[in-house]
Amino acid sequence: MTRLAAARLVNLALYQAGWFACVLGGARGRPWLGAAAGLALALVHLALVERRAEEAKFVALAALAGTAVDSAQQAAGTVALPSGHYAAWLCPAWLTVLWAQFATLPCHSLAWLSGRPVACALLGAAGGPLAFFAGERLGGVTFPSGRAVGYGVLALVWAAAFPLLMHFAARSGAFPGRYRWQQTARGPASGPGGR
Repeated sequence: MTRLAAARLVNLALYQAGWFACVLGGARGRPWLGAAAGLALALVHLALVERRAEEAKFVALAALAGTAVDSAQQAAGTVALPSGHYAAWLCPAWLTVLWAQFATLPCHSLAWLSGRPVACALLGAAGGPLAFFAGERLGGVTFPSGRAVGYGVLALVWAAAFPLLMHFAARSGAFPGRYRWQQTARGPASGPGGR
């Protein structure tokens, strides 16, 4: 296995573990524990990356933007989240952390999607609702306006959000991302995008 492939697997594993921590914490009435675990995994990722400051800034801005998006959906009644609200008008903290977790992917395991906005839109339209479907099955989200409306809005939101996230990732200064251990004795590890 190449260092690039190993790095992508580590990136995906950290994200997936963070996703489960956040969603299960919210679903099981332990939202702060889930948020703390997800945040710790995002910080592990940031500790491993080569361009830490640039990536930390991108992750933080993506988390803020995602919080605004999901808070708007919550206010509109298309989604409802069971626990972890620190303000009635904001989505729960664990969902903010989940956005931070997701923002660790575009510069790394999803870097191959850079410059492909149509593919990003299609994957967003399918992947966003699928992630919420999994969250619903675990008890982390409900749809007060009905599933058809909730999933339809999610598909539209993610069809727009994912290409934008990839666009800003590519211009963040953290792209393409690389973990520090991908370095070789002769310099950066080789691979697509200089990775």
